Amino acid sequence: MPLPSSAFPVSGGNLIHEILAILEAMKQNPITSALVAAGLAGTYLLYNMVQRARSLGSLQGPTSPSFLSGHLSQFFDPATGHDFYAMLRNKYGRVCRLKGTLGEDQLWISDPRALQDMTMKENYNFLMSRELTTRDGWKLYTYHTWRKAQITAQVVPTFTALTQELENAILSDMNDEDGKGTVDVFKWANLITLEMIGQGGLGHTFGVMDGKGEDLIYAFGRMLPALIELWWARPFLPLLKKFGSGPFGRYIAERIPLSSVQELIKISDTLNNMAADIYKRKKDAIANGTSHTQVGAGSDIMTLLLKQNEVLPPNQRMSEEELVSQIL
Repeated sequence: MPLPSSAFPVSGGNLIHEILAILEAMKQNPITSALVAAGLAGTYLLYNMVQRARSLGSLQGPTSPSFLSGHLSQFFDPATGHDFYAMLRNKYGRVCRLKGTLGEDQLWISDPRALQDMTMKENYNFLMSRELTTRDGWKLYTYHTWRKAQITAQVVPTFTALTQELENAILSDMNDEDGKGTVDVFKWANLITLEMIGQGGLGHTFGVMDGKGEDLIYAFGRMLPALIELWWARPFLPLLKKFGSGPFGRYIAERIPLSSVQELIKISDTLNNMAADIYKRKKDAIANGTSHTQVGAGSDIMTLLLKQNEVLPPNQRMSEEELVSQIL
């Protein structure tokens, strides 16, 4: 049976008076109001926690060793992490359930087809931290801009020259100590890769093949290990990102007494300074018409991207901050 309209007195005037009465009561009893607010917030968090902990209940997975950290310590362990992945594949197959912080369900996938679909077709749905390793952050940009700035045949001579330089460096190591020298292939592979990216992609030489760029080698080599050391903080990054501006976050980070945090700040500064310097050089060279005299002779991807950005409509152009962040 329908209720009479008077059963729910929701007229505008009554509602306003009720709200004002509640606010006045909260003002007169601040402690009680704070306790009620804390209780409501705790109930909301507990409800979300339970929902997250049961979201993948139909999937199998290993027992969590800790309610607070779940499987994260095992997953990001640099020494035994690979053994943990192998156990998951052998025991649970290509898909299983893991536990994150505070019992949250997380999906672990090693199926190549599923990973391809997610990374190639659904990448716009990823949760991205725009200011984790860059000062101004980075943003997704329409794919056709990058597609037009693709690698051309003009980059091939640059790669050929670098390959010859790599061969000479390896032969030099082999000829040390009367032909009994030791060749660190891993080192040279990393250095030549960095230099190919620099010359072919950015039109810039890092000088690492000649023993230069030690700060960049350190930054690139230590960025991932430093992030892994802070695995426990990753689940909280989306929440922390909502509080304060970039400078405020930087101010807080500089006062965190953890060596891994301070190391990440140093790495971030090194990479941002490098990116800003390369961008300024490329921009000035294009403006002065001297791109052909630089490394890559103006055929590098960054130069093509900057030129393409200039001819796009204003509403489709990348900002200066976005262009700098593309270098990283």
